[in-house]
Amino acid sequence: MRAWAPARPTQQQLAAPVAGYALYDEATGRFTFTHKEPNSGPAPAHATYSHWSNHGSGFGQLRVTTHAAYSNQVQMQAAGFVEGYLTAPDIFNHWYNQRWWLSQKTNDTYKVMNWLMQHDSWLQQQLADPANQGSPFWQAMQLVMAQLWGMRDGYNARVSAEGAALGIDFISQREWLTLNTMGDMDDLLELLFPDDPQLAALRAHLADMEPAALRAHLADMEPAALRAHLATRGRCTTRACITSMDDFYILSGSHLVVTETSNDILDPDVWQQVVPQAALSWQRVLVANWLSSSGKEWAHWIKQHNSGTYNNQYIVVDLKRFTPGAELQEGLLTVVEQRPGLVMHGDKTQALERGYWPSYNIPYFAEIHNKSGYPSLSDSLRSKDEAAYSAVLSGLSYQLAPRAKISRRDQGGVLGMAQLKAHMRSNSWASEPYSGSSPFGAICSRGDLDPSHPKASGCNDAKVTSYSLAMANAAEAVSGPTAGDAGALGVFKSSSERFTSVWGISRH
Repeated sequence: MRAWAPARPTQQQLAAPVAGYALYDEATGRFTFTHKEPNSGPAPAHATYSHWSNHGSGFGQLRVTTHAAYSNQVQMQAAGFVEGYLTAPDIFNHWYNQRWWLSQKTNDTYKVMNWLMQHDSWLQQQLADPANQGSPFWQAMQLVMAQLWGMRDGYNARVSAEGAALGIDFISQREWLTLNTMGDMDDLLELLFPDDPQLAALRAHLADMEPAALRAHLADMEPAALRAHLATRGRCTTRACITSMDDFYILSGSHLVVTETSNDILDPDVWQQVVPQAALSWQRVLVANWLSSSGKEWAHWIKQHNSGTYNNQYIVVDLKRFTPGAELQEGLLTVVEQRPGLVMHGDKTQALERGYWPSYNIPYFAEIHNKSGYPSLSDSLRSKDEAAYSAVLSGLSYQLAPRAKISRRDQGGVLGMAQLKAHMRSNSWASEPYSGSSPFGAICSRGDLDPSHPKASGCNDAKVTSYSLAMANAAEAVSGPTAGDAGALGVFKSSSERFTSVWGISRH
């Protein structure tokens, strides 16, 4: 993955790249780590890791390869093991940050972890059920979990060997599940704490919030994270996670490109459909990636055992259906949307015949949009003061949201990678007629600049690719908040007193 960022921030010390092998003992079924290439035959997995501070993109780079002499199960577990071992310090930093983040959301984190353990108990029952042994879905899920528990074992092996010197500690199985479920976490908090005073007050008075505060709330995004690009599978991920929380994948075997934007659920009654006896979004995404050779197949697999958490619009592009200069083929673009109890999809290739497909955190399919509570909130705001809430009402509309209007206006000027990168990082909210005078009203938002309700949220990064790059399993990326058009917004200052320090990321 190439970077398009400006010169990286100065670091006092750049971490040297590291490499190593996972060795497998067939007699015990256990793995060990070595920096030296084994003499006794091929290792099931080898990896190199270069810390994010070595790269102008702000992304670390991890490359993992496995050896076909071993079973798929051993290869996946070994891939997780060697990643967990090499990236253990970053995993610990991410775990520390996310544990703090979750503690700010609820004072009963064990309730969250217990729900996840109920889910994991159900999952293990399904994996062990003889009736599921011939199921492609459960066979793929077995590999998903093998990689996760391999990463846990590799991390804990590094803690056992160097924990005191590195200042890192063991992470429990509950916490590993929690780390990998951070994409689903906001939805789980809504489900598990319906009587939480903060959440209950927010739900009860959502339509009574002042326009600026409501808009800032609806624009909120995930917390900043330590990030890396895993080159072998072409995914952008967060440390300790085997999946991409951004869901940005370039799949070399099937030539599918998968990405998404997340959609809010605005009707709290919908959460009643969510139970632990289901496959979480990150699990189903990996299964769909591994089993699919087309967008239609991907939509089929993502529907299975829908958890109704981390509800997204997924965009699946099948590069096999595209030839430069030729007519577009059916099946090139598949759009999938999920909410609790419902997954919908459609072939939207015809939209590309007229230019582009936009996606900006608002449901496209009318049934998903309506059943997620968008019309009811809009009606409440109109009855209160339609003029005062006009910007918020636009933000709830698929057609009228600021990014919808900006995309329609500017898409004709995106003629190549340079213009695409500039568009994806654009933010001129103060002069942008469609912004509603908010730094959230831009393609790449900057919540810290909100005059009334500043928050460290918004557009954390961008990843772009093209047909030729994606066919070579490549993309270009930049990590960190945008500086706006021509740098007019200035660089985000993480050292501001308004924002909490994050372990493992330099403050500037």
